[in-house]
Amino acid sequence: MSTLYITKQNTQLTKKGKRIVVTEKNDIAADVPLINVEQVIIIGKVGITGATIQLLLDENIPITYLSYYGHYKGRLVPEQSKNSILRLKQFEGYQDENLKLKISKIIVGAKLKNMKNILLKKSRTASDLEDVQNKAEEIKDLINKLKDADDENQLRGYEGIGSRYYFSQFNKLLNYNFKFNGRNRRPPTDPVNSMLSFGYSLLLNEVLTAISISGLDPYIGFFHSVEYGKPSLALDLMEEFRQPIIDILVKNIINKKIIDEDDFRKDGSKVLFTDESKKIFLQEYERKLEKYVKYNDEKENLSWRKTIQHQIKLFRKTIVNNQKYVPIEVR
Repeated sequence: MSTLYITKQNTQLTKKGKRIVVTEKNDIAADVPLINVEQVIIIGKVGITGATIQLLLDENIPITYLSYYGHYKGRLVPEQSKNSILRLKQFEGYQDENLKLKISKIIVGAKLKNMKNILLKKSRTASDLEDVQNKAEEIKDLINKLKDADDENQLRGYEGIGSRYYFSQFNKLLNYNFKFNGRNRRPPTDPVNSMLSFGYSLLLNEVLTAISISGLDPYIGFFHSVEYGKPSLALDLMEEFRQPIIDILVKNIINKKIIDEDDFRKDGSKVLFTDESKKIFLQEYERKLEKYVKYNDEKENLSWRKTIQHQIKLFRKTIVNNQKYVPIEVR
């Protein structure tokens, strides 16, 4: 089973039996049997017929929409889990300020630890990276302050400071001359930010899918604010995966020269993928998700995709049974 990405602009998705047919100006660009499809991700200006939408939902295949620039727009999903008791339990947890703070500390702590560990791994292999070591130590100081934080706003402050420290050194993790002067999002103004933003959108969708399967409500989170249309729980639970999946992926793509700066184009102030480099990035992203890694301290190895799903199940047990939640940590 795999993800079907539709990236070619101005194409149309139709159905033929239990197959998805992608057409461009009446020519068939792809013909994919649904038995091989786990989800469909539509990027940019792509049409889809009502009958095709109905078929995908009948087959329990979610449809996710990203903008051409990779921003998450929304998704169509099969019928939500009927487990209303679970969602009530989740809402009770959301109303429990002590539990909210406890979970928020775990979420922020996981992200800060992963940022620190990535910087320390680099500083051990490069004698001239004193600044990297210093920023890793400053992030460690923030981690030590988490236990005394008494509200989510204070935690958001620590998370923001830690992210600035981390991204101020991220360019030193890269072996080649990619311009990167810190994190920017809308619009991304360099290739590194373009890859990071696109990768985070893909990761958000992966977490959303796992949450929907679990029966939890992706819009009731604990650390990120709950707002209309904002998948707060998905944003919460993707934090621990940003560095080990997306940041390391981007670093490896650059350092292995899989994509270089010539594979991007400028559109005003925006720096965007070319059609070909976007396909390459998606291929590398899929390879990353299917790569097997050691799951925490257990002997069993899981793919990153299965690891995400396993962590969502663990979080569900945290909500229902007050079981301890242990995030993924970069080793």
